[in-house]
Amino acid sequence: WLTSNNYKTIGWIGDSPELLTTHLYADANFAGCPYTLKSTSGEHHNIQGPNSRFAWSAGAHGQTCLAQSTPEAELAALNGAMKSKGEPALELWSVLLRQYHTPEWTATVHIHEDNTACISCCRSGINKTMKTLERGFGVDIAWNKKRIDSGDYVLCHTRSSHMGRIYIYTKGFGNPATWTRLR
Repeated sequence: WLTSNNYKTIGWIGDSPELLTTHLYADANFAGCPYTLKSTSGEHHNIQGPNSRFAWSAGAHGQTCLAQSTPEAELAALNGAMKSKGEPALELWSVLLRQYHTPEWTATVHIHEDNTACISCCRSGINKTMKTLERGFGVDIAWNKKRIDSGDYVLCHTRSSHMGRIYIYTKGFGNPATWTRLR
């Protein structure tokens, strides 16, 4: 998905399977399209360990509705990432990694998000201000809270400076050095 003659996706696994965890990065650019003012959602899913980084799924797509705020765009991106990448990952990695763990072990997906308001909504299950989120984007904050509370997901507040791998899907770069580093 990120391969051409000049660019290739490279990953490495240097750990035993019981040390591997799955990490899902979600992001949105608010009103990124200059014509429609719609946002773009990005998702990057990888396997990580002390000596491992292996990207296995990613995507970017334009949001279907016009977000009214950055948190609204971020919640739409996070919800989409959980449903399109997180839910299948829970099933896949449960099957693949179960043999390396105790019988009561269950897979978890670590979700990385940098927007504090988005994280607060997901942890509380309360959305008092983003009125178009459910009807326009189909985002049910209560579902996100329920999935996070179940233990299947670990919601991690990640500083924006550490979200670089996802920015390649949602941001434009004017600096070639930054683009090269993130690529």
